[in-house]
Amino acid sequence: MKRLFAALSLLALTACGEGDVTELARLTSPDGAWDAIVVRVQAARGKESPYMVLMGPKGVGNGKAARVFLADNTSQPEVAWDSDTQVSIRCDKARVWTYHNFFNTPNSGTVLGIRLACGVDGYQAP
Repeated sequence: MKRLFAALSLLALTACGEGDVTELARLTSPDGAWDAIVVRVQAARGKESPYMVLMGPKGVGNGKAARVFLADNTSQPEVAWDSDTQVSIRCDKARVWTYHNFFNTPNSGTVLGIRLACGVDGYQAP
């Protein structure tokens, strides 16, 4: 019985994943140490497919990078490195679900700043 419960719990957690992810752009920081990755998540049929921006060390896989931005009802976000430690995310009006204004890794001690210019006028429902 415990094994059945464990198997069903694992199946439920797996079903809550983020769906198929397509990498759209990968931009490396000017010093070559970090990647900002723009991806799109395949949503359920009839639903808006959201965009994410992920951060991590150069060459990191999408599954190991940290999500710093998630939005839907927008165009593809544009990411630009302003300096070795500052990145900007820009897009049209958006419904922003997640945004972190910094990224750091405990091992490196580096803190990256993240500016957002998406949905700054708020979200207007269609």
